Amino acid sequence: MKRKYFWLGSLMAILLIFLPFKQPAQAQFPLLPNFSGNSSIFMSPTTEKVVSGCIYLDGRCVLEVAANNSDLSSRITEIEQRLDDITRYYLQNPSADIDVRQEAAGQLVDIYVAVDQREIRLLSVTSQDANLKGMTIQRRAEQMILEIKNALEQAKREREQDYLIAQGKKGAIALLFLFALTIILYSLERRFHQEKK
Repeated sequence: MKRKYFWLGSLMAILLIFLPFKQPAQAQFPLLPNFSGNSSIFMSPTTEKVVSGCIYLDGRCVLEVAANNSDLSSRITEIEQRLDDITRYYLQNPSADIDVRQEAAGQLVDIYVAVDQREIRLLSVTSQDANLKGMTIQRRAEQMILEIKNALEQAKREREQDYLIAQGKKGAIALLFLFALTIILYSLERRFHQEKK
Protein backbone atom coordinates (compact mmCIF):
# COMPACT_ATOMS: atom_id res chain seq x y z
CA MET A 1 0.00 0.00 0.00
CA LYS A 2 2.87 2.35 0.84
CA ARG A 3 4.46 1.69 -2.57
CA LYS A 4 1.19 2.63 -4.29
CA TYR A 5 1.05 6.00 -2.50
CA PHE A 6 4.74 6.57 -3.20
CA TRP A 7 4.26 6.19 -6.98
CA LEU A 8 1.11 8.31 -6.93
CA GLY A 9 2.91 11.08 -4.99
CA SER A 10 5.90 10.89 -7.34
CA LEU A 11 3.66 11.25 -10.42
CA MET A 12 1.89 14.27 -8.97
CA ALA A 13 5.22 15.89 -8.05
CA ILE A 14 6.54 15.40 -11.61
CA LEU A 15 3.37 16.91 -13.06
CA LEU A 16 3.55 19.90 -10.69
CA ILE A 17 7.21 20.51 -11.58
CA PHE A 18 7.08 20.18 -15.38
CA LEU A 19 3.61 21.37 -16.43
CA PRO A 20 3.92 25.04 -15.37
CA PHE A 21 7.04 25.52 -17.54
CA LYS A 22 5.15 24.73 -20.72
CA GLN A 23 2.98 27.86 -20.71
CA PRO A 24 5.68 30.58 -20.30
CA ALA A 25 7.66 29.10 -23.20
CA GLN A 26 4.72 29.70 -25.51
CA ALA A 27 4.14 33.20 -24.18
CA GLN A 28 7.72 34.38 -24.69
CA PHE A 29 7.18 35.28 -28.38
CA PRO A 30 3.76 36.96 -28.64
CA LEU A 31 4.68 38.89 -31.80
CA LEU A 32 5.44 35.83 -33.94
CA PRO A 33 2.53 34.88 -36.23
CA ASN A 34 1.07 31.41 -36.39
CA PHE A 35 2.59 29.84 -39.51
CA SER A 36 0.17 26.90 -39.68
CA GLY A 37 -2.13 26.59 -42.69
CA ASN A 38 -5.11 27.77 -40.63
CA SER A 39 -3.61 31.18 -39.85
CA SER A 40 -5.92 34.08 -40.69
CA ILE A 41 -2.91 35.97 -42.14
CA PHE A 42 -2.75 33.61 -45.11
CA MET A 43 -6.50 33.26 -45.67
CA SER A 44 -8.47 35.53 -47.92
CA PRO A 45 -10.91 37.63 -45.88
CA THR A 46 -13.69 36.91 -48.40
CA THR A 47 -13.54 33.13 -48.00
CA GLU A 48 -15.42 31.81 -45.00
CA LYS A 49 -15.81 28.21 -43.92
CA VAL A 50 -19.11 26.51 -44.75
CA VAL A 51 -20.49 24.51 -41.83
CA SER A 52 -23.63 22.48 -41.29
CA GLY A 53 -26.15 22.12 -38.50
CA CYS A 54 -29.48 20.46 -37.68
CA ILE A 55 -33.01 21.78 -37.57
CA TYR A 56 -34.64 20.07 -34.58
CA LEU A 57 -38.25 19.14 -33.92
CA ASP A 58 -39.13 17.28 -30.71
CA GLY A 59 -35.44 16.72 -30.07
CA ARG A 60 -34.85 15.00 -33.42
CA CYS A 61 -32.80 16.29 -36.32
CA VAL A 62 -35.31 16.90 -39.11
CA LEU A 63 -33.13 18.70 -41.64
CA GLU A 64 -29.44 19.34 -42.07
CA VAL A 65 -28.67 22.76 -43.49
CA ALA A 66 -25.43 24.51 -44.40
CA ALA A 67 -24.25 28.11 -44.32
CA ASN A 68 -21.19 30.23 -43.68
CA ASN A 69 -19.90 29.87 -40.15
CA SER A 70 -21.11 33.35 -39.13
CA ASP A 71 -24.61 32.87 -40.63
CA LEU A 72 -25.46 29.31 -39.60
CA SER A 73 -26.73 30.02 -36.08
CA SER A 74 -29.17 32.73 -37.19
CA ARG A 75 -30.36 30.63 -40.13
CA ILE A 76 -31.09 27.63 -37.89
CA THR A 77 -32.92 29.85 -35.37
CA GLU A 78 -35.16 31.36 -38.07
CA ILE A 79 -36.04 28.00 -39.65
CA GLU A 80 -36.72 26.36 -36.27
CA GLN A 81 -38.98 29.26 -35.28
CA ARG A 82 -41.03 28.86 -38.47
CA LEU A 83 -41.14 25.08 -38.08
CA ASP A 84 -42.35 25.44 -34.47
CA ASP A 85 -45.13 27.82 -35.62
CA ILE A 86 -46.19 25.37 -38.36
CA THR A 87 -46.10 22.41 -35.96
CA ARG A 88 -48.13 24.23 -33.30
CA TYR A 89 -50.81 25.21 -35.82
CA TYR A 90 -50.84 21.71 -37.36
CA LEU A 91 -51.25 19.99 -33.98
CA GLN A 92 -54.00 22.35 -32.82
CA ASN A 93 -56.12 21.33 -35.83
CA PRO A 94 -56.42 17.52 -35.77
CA SER A 95 -58.31 17.40 -39.08
CA ALA A 96 -55.90 19.78 -40.86
CA ASP A 97 -54.29 18.69 -44.11
CA ILE A 98 -50.64 19.45 -44.68
CA ASP A 99 -49.00 20.22 -48.00
CA VAL A 100 -45.29 20.84 -48.57
CA ARG A 101 -44.30 22.28 -51.92
CA GLN A 102 -41.34 23.91 -53.63
CA GLU A 103 -41.07 26.99 -55.80
CA ALA A 104 -38.08 28.17 -57.83
CA ALA A 105 -36.69 31.55 -56.76
CA GLY A 106 -33.82 32.42 -59.07
CA GLN A 107 -30.97 30.03 -58.32
CA LEU A 108 -32.61 28.94 -55.06
CA VAL A 109 -35.64 26.79 -54.33
CA ASP A 110 -38.12 27.94 -51.67
CA ILE A 111 -39.99 25.35 -49.61
CA TYR A 112 -43.50 26.28 -48.45
CA VAL A 113 -45.59 24.42 -45.88
CA ALA A 114 -49.37 24.84 -46.02
CA VAL A 115 -51.67 23.77 -43.20
CA ASP A 116 -55.24 24.13 -44.49
CA GLN A 117 -55.35 27.71 -45.83
CA ARG A 118 -52.29 28.97 -43.96
CA GLU A 119 -49.01 28.84 -45.89
CA ILE A 120 -45.53 29.68 -44.57
CA ARG A 121 -42.22 29.80 -46.39
CA LEU A 122 -40.06 27.53 -44.28
CA LEU A 123 -36.67 27.93 -45.94
CA SER A 124 -34.72 28.47 -49.14
CA VAL A 125 -32.60 25.56 -50.36
CA THR A 126 -29.18 26.94 -51.28
CA SER A 127 -26.24 25.55 -53.23
CA GLN A 128 -24.50 25.04 -49.87
CA ASP A 129 -27.36 22.76 -48.73
CA ALA A 130 -27.14 20.81 -51.99
CA ASN A 131 -23.33 20.50 -51.86
CA LEU A 132 -23.58 19.16 -48.33
CA LYS A 133 -25.33 16.04 -49.67
CA GLY A 134 -23.68 16.04 -53.10
CA MET A 135 -26.94 16.77 -54.93
CA THR A 136 -28.48 19.37 -57.17
CA ILE A 137 -30.58 22.06 -55.49
CA GLN A 138 -33.74 20.58 -57.02
CA ARG A 139 -33.00 17.07 -55.77
CA ARG A 140 -32.08 18.33 -52.29
CA ALA A 141 -35.34 20.32 -52.13
CA GLU A 142 -37.33 17.17 -52.97
CA GLN A 143 -35.49 15.26 -50.24
CA MET A 144 -36.13 18.04 -47.71
CA ILE A 145 -39.85 18.04 -48.55
CA LEU A 146 -40.06 14.33 -47.67
CA GLU A 147 -38.10 14.89 -44.45
CA ILE A 148 -40.40 17.75 -43.39
CA LYS A 149 -43.58 15.77 -44.14
CA ASN A 150 -42.31 12.73 -42.22
CA ALA A 151 -41.27 14.86 -39.22
CA LEU A 152 -44.63 16.64 -38.98
CA GLU A 153 -46.60 13.41 -39.35
CA GLN A 154 -44.46 11.74 -36.69
CA ALA A 155 -44.94 14.71 -34.34
CA LYS A 156 -48.71 14.38 -34.76
CA ARG A 157 -48.62 10.59 -34.29
CA GLU A 158 -46.60 10.90 -31.07
CA ARG A 159 -49.25 13.14 -29.53
CA GLU A 160 -52.14 10.75 -30.18
CA GLN A 161 -53.67 8.99 -27.18
CA ASP A 162 -52.82 5.43 -28.32
CA TYR A 163 -49.16 6.31 -28.75
CA LEU A 164 -48.97 8.01 -25.34
CA ILE A 165 -50.60 4.99 -23.64
CA ALA A 166 -48.13 2.62 -25.35
CA GLN A 167 -45.20 4.79 -24.24
CA GLY A 168 -46.59 4.89 -20.69
CA LYS A 169 -46.77 1.07 -20.63
CA LYS A 170 -43.17 0.80 -21.86
CA GLY A 171 -42.07 3.28 -19.18
CA ALA A 172 -43.89 1.34 -16.44
CA ILE A 173 -42.29 -1.96 -17.55
CA ALA A 174 -38.83 -0.37 -17.57
CA LEU A 175 -39.44 1.09 -14.08
CA LEU A 176 -40.54 -2.28 -12.70
CA PHE A 177 -37.49 -3.95 -14.25
CA LEU A 178 -35.17 -1.39 -12.65
CA PHE A 179 -36.91 -1.78 -9.29
CA ALA A 180 -36.54 -5.59 -9.43
CA LEU A 181 -32.90 -5.28 -10.48
CA THR A 182 -32.21 -2.90 -7.57
CA ILE A 183 -33.74 -5.35 -5.07
CA ILE A 184 -31.69 -8.25 -6.51
CA LEU A 185 -28.45 -6.27 -6.36
CA TYR A 186 -29.20 -5.09 -2.82
CA SER A 187 -29.86 -8.67 -1.63
CA LEU A 188 -26.67 -9.94 -3.32
CA GLU A 189 -24.61 -7.18 -1.70
CA ARG A 190 -26.14 -7.94 1.71
CA ARG A 191 -25.42 -11.66 1.33
CA PHE A 192 -21.83 -10.89 0.29
CA HIS A 193 -21.28 -8.75 3.42
CA GLN A 194 -22.78 -11.46 5.66
CA GLU A 195 -20.49 -14.12 4.13
CA LYS A 196 -17.52 -11.80 4.56
CA LYS A 197 -18.30 -11.36 8.26
